[in-house]
Amino acid sequence: MYTFGPLRPESMLASHVNQFRLPPTLSNAKTIFMKNIQIIDDAVNATFSVFQATEGEFATIFPDGRDIELIEDLIERLGEEAASSVLTPLWDRPILKRDALGIHGTLFFDNEHRRDHIPPSKREVDWDDNSVNQAQRDLFAKHR
Repeated sequence: MYTFGPLRPESMLASHVNQFRLPPTLSNAKTIFMKNIQIIDDAVNATFSVFQATEGEFATIFPDGRDIELIEDLIERLGEEAASSVLTPLWDRPILKRDALGIHGTLFFDNEHRRDHIPPSKREVDWDDNSVNQAQRDLFAKHR
């Protein structure tokens, strides 16, 4: 089990919008639209919380059009320090599932056992046809 301090969310505070506003002194009151990442871990509480990431953070976690990532692979790709650096700000940006306007990516923690079931491309649209229903096969085929 990974317990890399800032790599794991410490608090689960609620947010009610799908956007994040920087203080006017930092951004001249511009709105930054965020991408939502659902965290799938092995915790018994099974909350599978959602956190918001900037476009840059999202692209770092999910490069090359991916929308699925394993924490082990993220750490291997970036190194523990860089992975921690990109994930730490996310834990301060939780969002309630009912307020999230979509899930843009899934980050798996402590789910190494799922590796053989995740498409090698780490893209949702590339799931094996035997893993999804016909409606999903049709939808995914349009987006490959």
